Amino acid sequence: MKEIYHCLWINAPIREVHAAITKKSGLSAWWTKSADVGNTAGSISTFRFKSGAFNRMKIVTRKQDKIEWLCVDGHEEWIGTQITFKLGKDGPGTKVCFSHYNWKKQSEYTGECSFHWARYLLSLKQLCETGQGTPDDGASLEEIG
Repeated sequence: MKEIYHCLWINAPIREVHAAITKKSGLSAWWTKSADVGNTAGSISTFRFKSGAFNRMKIVTRKQDKIEWLCVDGHEEWIGTQITFKLGKDGPGTKVCFSHYNWKKQSEYTGECSFHWARYLLSLKQLCETGQGTPDDGASLEEIG
């Protein structure tokens, strides 16, 4: 598994799902409460987790139907990987196809990440459908050094 791939349907308009993936208010409500989010292609977003883990993502693409990030700092196995959210209108809702790819190797860590991505994608679905996600509590910048 050098690629993590998940697809799900969210009963919410594509603009709401897009906002949940691109804005600080959205990302901090389903992924991690500690999120410093860039707004344009080329900017850097930083995500910190209660465990002490963190990731810095360069925004590669920010279109209505595709959001893509490149991991530039964080866990050694994440650096150089890319994350893509492809969004499509599906009736009154949105189809989300998520991919985390360009892993250098398959490992137990990759499997753990796949599990956690599935959990967080369900959190994204819950946020968009009910207004309440289940994000990580986050960590302060001082906690990650």
